[in-house]
Order: sequence, then C-alpha cells, then structure tokens
Amino acid sequence: MKAQSIENILGGGLDGFVKEIKQGLNITQEQMASDVDVEIGKVMTRNPEALKYYVEGERFHLDVNYDDAINSLKKAVDLDPEFAMAYRLLGAIYTNLGQSAKRKESFEKAFRFKDRTPPREYYILQGDYYRQSQATYPKAVEMYKKVLGLYPDDYLGNHMLAVTYGSLGEWKLATEQYSMIMKRRPRDLAIYVNVADEYLQLGEDEKATETMKEFVANNPGNDKGHSRLYFCYILQRRFDLAMQELDQANSINPDRWPRYEGGKEIFPITKMNLRRPPDSIGPGWIIQEST
Repeated sequence: MKAQSIENILGGGLDGFVKEIKQGLNITQEQMASDVDVEIGKVMTRNPEALKYYVEGERFHLDVNYDDAINSLKKAVDLDPEFAMAYRLLGAIYTNLGQSAKRKESFEKAFRFKDRTPPREYYILQGDYYRQSQATYPKAVEMYKKVLGLYPDDYLGNHMLAVTYGSLGEWKLATEQYSMIMKRRPRDLAIYVNVADEYLQLGEDEKATETMKEFVANNPGNDKGHSRLYFCYILQRRFDLAMQELDQANSINPDRWPRYEGGKEIFPITKMNLRRPPDSIGPGWIIQEST
C-alpha cells in the first residue's frame, strides 16, 4: 500500500484538522502563527491520531520538555511504526539528552523509512543519518543544502545546517545560519540556547548573554530561559544579575529551581556547558552557606 499524507486522507481538510489539534493542546493563536509550525502537510503518516501525538511531541520539544515529548512521540510511532519524521524527532531529542544508543536507533529507523517521504523530508532524513559520524558530516551538509535548494527559507533545513556547522567547529558559519531563523522562532528556547552556545565558543560572552536576554524578554514566564541567562551571567562573573535570574526562575517554578535546602542557599553551577544545564539538583552543583 502506498503511503499517503494526512492531507490526502482528509481530502483537503488539513488546515481545520491541524487547528483543532493545536487548540486541543492549548496552543495560543500567537503560537500557532509562529513556533508550532511543523508543516503538517509534509509529515507522512496514515494515522491522524499519530499525527496528533507528533504535534504534541513537537510542542513539548520546543519547550525543552523532553520526557513528555518522548512519551508523545513513542505513542505516535506505536500507532504508525513507519512514521519516519517522528523517529527523526526522537533522534534529535536523544541527541540533546546525550543518549547515543537511542539516538542511533531512532535515526536509523527514520532513514529506513525515508522513501515514503517527499523530497524535503527525504534529504533531511539523509542529512540526519550522515550526521551520526564525523567522517560523514560533509555529506550531511550536502543533504541540508539540497533542502535549501528546494526551500531556501525552510526552518528545519536551516536549523540542521547550523547545527552541523557547529559540530564541524565552524562557529561563525553556525551563528550566521542561526541568525537567519531565530527571529522567526521567538519562543524556541533550543534555538536561542544554541546561538548563545556558538557565541561562547567564539569567546563572545556578551553576545551570548544578549541572546538569552532577548529570549527572556520575549518569554518572561519561561523558567528555563531565566536559568540559562543565569548561567551566562555566571560566566561573566556578574553575580548580582545572575541571582536575579535565578530568583525569577524560582518564582516561576520553585520545584525545579529550589533556593534553599537544609538552611543552605543553593547556587547551581555546572561545568559551564550552556547547551545542557541541569534541571534539578545533582552532581556538579555547589551548595554554599547563606550570607
């Protein structure tokens, strides 16, 4: 049986269906118009319920809520075991979590089912597959450029090209690539964190801080945004400003960012890996006496 897009199954009623899914996930009109743009018509699946879980997983992914994203995407592939783009997104999340075995398995499954996808996804899936080995990074760059040859403004193609440039140590190229898409995704924390990280690699700490300040200005209620700005200020030894951001994170989500434990004040310090700061107290955090 030939794979069909959800658009074909619904006989052109795609827009209303996608809107209904997004409303069911409590996504605002502003979010619908910006960062929850998963280009549903190009996501190949036979199963509308699988598509619903894919959109839900993308929503959680953009908020860097990886556990819930994984749960939703696993439901999607349970319903459609050949859902290539759902496997691809799982692979991206496992990459961010540093779970190499699961990352490899997910990207290999996505690659296995690439032939049921249209050209854009076909090249993206190949690019992701070739990104699994440093020896084939140039091949990944070639695949992502093929996407942009078809769709120059494509978000995912531009994003993955930027990520690959970063992996190659081409920090300036990566930053330039990210800058093309950042303004279009003002609520995408992962993009801003990646841009800040590239600036740090270039030794431009102030630009990294300004990047996270922009995200926080656009998303004042995002505790993880405040926490990452905290780490930027720590790097610059601007401790008063750092503590203001940590207090903001705590006021939004005190369970994730506790300030005191056993009469001691908590100062979360990592090895300054801005890409994956911790979400809870754990190894590598320093607890100092309150003053």
